[in-house]
Amino acid sequence: MSKQTFIDGNPSLGILGSIVTAAFLNALNNHRHTGRDIDGDGALDYAVSTGSANAYVLTLSPALDAFINGMPIIFKANFTNTGAATININGLGAKTMKKNFNQDLVADDIQSGQIVMAIYDGTNFQVLLVKNNFFYAADTGAANAYAAAYTPALTAHVIGLPLRFLSAHVNTGASTFAVNALAVVAIKRLDGTALQAGDIPSGGMITVVYDGTNYQLESVLPSASTGAYSSVRQTVLGGPVDTSGLPSFFPASASGLNLASQNITSSAPFVVSAANGNNASGEVNNIGISTANLTWASLTNSATLFLYVTIANGVLTTGFTALAPIYQWGGTPSNTNGQATYNIQAGTMYLGNGSAAVQTKLVFVGEAVTSGGNITSTVMYAYNGRYNSGYTNTIPSSGTTVSKNHNIGTRLITTGFRLKCLTAEQDWSVGDIVTSQTAINVGQIATIPAITSHKTMVMGMGTTIWELKAGANGWTLTLANWAYEMTARREF
Repeated sequence: MSKQTFIDGNPSLGILGSIVTAAFLNALNNHRHTGRDIDGDGALDYAVSTGSANAYVLTLSPALDAFINGMPIIFKANFTNTGAATININGLGAKTMKKNFNQDLVADDIQSGQIVMAIYDGTNFQVLLVKNNFFYAADTGAANAYAAAYTPALTAHVIGLPLRFLSAHVNTGASTFAVNALAVVAIKRLDGTALQAGDIPSGGMITVVYDGTNYQLESVLPSASTGAYSSVRQTVLGGPVDTSGLPSFFPASASGLNLASQNITSSAPFVVSAANGNNASGEVNNIGISTANLTWASLTNSATLFLYVTIANGVLTTGFTALAPIYQWGGTPSNTNGQATYNIQAGTMYLGNGSAAVQTKLVFVGEAVTSGGNITSTVMYAYNGRYNSGYTNTIPSSGTTVSKNHNIGTRLITTGFRLKCLTAEQDWSVGDIVTSQTAINVGQIATIPAITSHKTMVMGMGTTIWELKAGANGWTLTLANWAYEMTARREF
């Protein structure tokens, strides 16, 4: 029927008002919003799809008798697509489904069981809810010149279209982006400025959006001016590691008094976080990155030297001092020349110059011992202020001490140990883990490791009397049936 025109009644003029029937209100309540100029009964336009092989089939009730521009359809997918897909509603004919307004679906865009919304645009159904509404490709370019070949290929830079790529390189400054065969476009920060070193990390999942002139980088690593979260402040966050997962950026020794790092590359960058106080947004941390080896030049002979880097605009500069750094919860920093002081609560590092303590974005990374004009030994500080010795089979006998180099660089650490069952014994199964607190409570197997220096800790092995897991009477465990490891973590 045609649209009803409602009027108000006027008894004085003998005009009757409109009478609204229950049937009309029920029809209105169930109205399908197709945009047609008629009233009709209609259920919600939703169904569980049937079909297969990228051909979705819907049966709506009451049946749709024509495709209407702008009409939304919602369905629950009965299979995962493996490529371009179509949808056929009430036998009206298959229509291609698109994402990002004009792109064919790719494998896994629609998952089995997923609720999908699609809107008819006059030609195709545009899918609004897909598993991955981003274009994705791996970076095939170089540092500062990123490139990605998307499938299907983009034929133009599209304003507002997000593109995602897996970076193969860390940037060292201003950068560009090449999309398929299109013209190369600059990548900018959200404020329109050029990228700074380290904004794009190697291995990072990067999202950029075209603004009509440049690609805007949606996520940026913290810089000197940003309040940003860092998992551990004032530390080396990461770098090259050996097969045990320990740092491997220094050689054990070197000829001469110039110490060159090793193994630092674009795929294993050296990443450092320097605390720079706090602001209204939270912690302020400065991130510095190097993708090439660094050199600590002209080291002092016959000395134990503490090696550091300073950070400026993401770039690392090396330095050293003969004075061990001071880590304190608060107080006045030392102005002694070469003395570094870190105030933990304030999150600020200072370096004395003889007359003043100057706040500096500085992080200690290790040590070097020199003698006879050569570097005789080095120490690499633990990444993220954490150390794990890994398990050693067989618990040492009572009265034995075990020493480990935690190399965290400060005595302000918390230590612990764990035992792991290697061979089932009593009610303990292979793989069972016993923590240091449990071990002390039930058997005094060992003492909590003692902190003997800013680099080492020692654990004394005690009695081997143990209790059952269920808490019953004790027994003497078999040392060879257990492995042990020692752990340490910085307190700040």
